[in-house]
Order: sequence, then structure tokens, then C-alpha cells
Amino acid sequence: MNSPRSSIKNIKLIYEEAAAIVRDKSKRYVVIGDLHIGRELKLAGKGIRVYGTTELMADRTLALMKKHRAKVLVILGDVKDSITRPDSSEMRIIHSFFNQFLGCGVVLVQGNHDAGLGELGEVLKVKEFSIGDIGLIHGNALPSEELMQKDLIIAAHDHPAIMSAPYEEGGNLEKAWVVLDVKPKEAAKLYGKPNKKIKLVLMPAFNDLIVGNDIEGGNRVLNPLIRKEIFNRRSAKIYNQKGALVKIGF
Repeated sequence: MNSPRSSIKNIKLIYEEAAAIVRDKSKRYVVIGDLHIGRELKLAGKGIRVYGTTELMADRTLALMKKHRAKVLVILGDVKDSITRPDSSEMRIIHSFFNQFLGCGVVLVQGNHDAGLGELGEVLKVKEFSIGDIGLIHGNALPSEELMQKDLIIAAHDHPAIMSAPYEEGGNLEKAWVVLDVKPKEAAKLYGKPNKKIKLVLMPAFNDLIVGNDIEGGNRVLNPLIRKEIFNRRSAKIYNQKGALVKIGF
């Protein structure tokens, strides 16, 4: 992500943690997405017992905030795993997560799984968010005209992943980051004055129970910015968990 623009210098992708650090002057933010709290309850219903997932996500996030001296946490949607109103068990786990961040600034950019959350203390709930020249969305809906004038948009929602090697050679599916360039003519069909050099970053799911969807394996891309060909998937740069460029295009 080499670029002379200041907004690119103000973001650091933490590849192995599926998180990003965004700076705006002296203020720092930790950005994560797709927590899907309650996924362990769904697995338990299938006889698979997993413990401590939510506690581990909270611990990892707090460690990132401390390490990078960030005062604000931004969650790019899908806090919970259920799509409809959560039951009492899921809601209890959700509250236990947010209780770890009392005294911190928390912004929730709401996703398609976030209906029925109710009050979460001092959490700010928004449809989209901006930090300087960087826009933040969940990724299930088109961003506003204002965000398309930014230098960069970060989105969750798609859970991108890629095979580390062909399956027959022992490869495994692993989380991936995807960086796409805009297609100015296509963007101009929907937006009046889009930034002709804006980039889109797809971040992987923060929840370790979700590896993701093989982005080159024929799975349907969900983000409408890509489905509508506003960003160029053919020249997209795909990075693995170590930050290495492993493929161009999907």
C-alpha cells in the first residue's frame, strides 16, 4: 500500500491480528470487524464445545489498544452472530465483551447482524464513520457520497480468505486482506464526485472461529462496491496473514 498520500501513511494493517491502526493527528484508533459473538453457541448446538472465544477477543483488542496507545475502538459491524434479535445467552456474552471497554471510546459501525442489540452503554452506533481521509463501513451497503470522496475506505463483511497452497499440496485456507483500486468511470455512474484514486480495503474477520470465504474459490462477493464493479477485482492485491502479497486479482 505504498502511496504519497497522508491517509495511507495514517493506517497500519496488523495482518496476524486481523486489525488495523488508524491515526488522525495525535489520536489513534484500533479497527476490527466481524466479531460474531455467539458463534460458539451455534457450534455448541452441533455438539462442538468452544470456550473463551469472546474473552480472548476482548483480551487481544485491549492488548492492541495498549500497544499502539489507542483510546478508541472502532468495530466494523457484525458484533453478534445471530441475524435477528439475540437470545439472553448471546446478549450476556455481548455485554461481557463491552464491559471490558468501559472508559474507552467505542464506535460500532452497524452491520447486517446487529439488529436488536439495544443499549450497549456508551457505545456510539453509526451507519458509517470517518477518521480524517479514511472512511469506515461494514460493507453490506453502499457508502455515502461523502465517504466516496475519501482517500481510502475500510470494510469488513466479506471475511476474505485465500488458500496458502493448493489443497492437494497440503494448503490451508487462511485469512486475507484485499486492496482494490477504484474504477473511476463506474464510480461516477453512482456518485457525483468520487475520488478517482480512492482505494478499498477488505479486512478479515477478527473472530478466530471464522477463517473466511475463499475469495478466489468462486464464492460470491457480498460488498456492493465490488458487485457493482465500482472497484477493480481483476487487479486487486491479496495479502496473507504475514503481510505478503500472494495474488493479484480474483
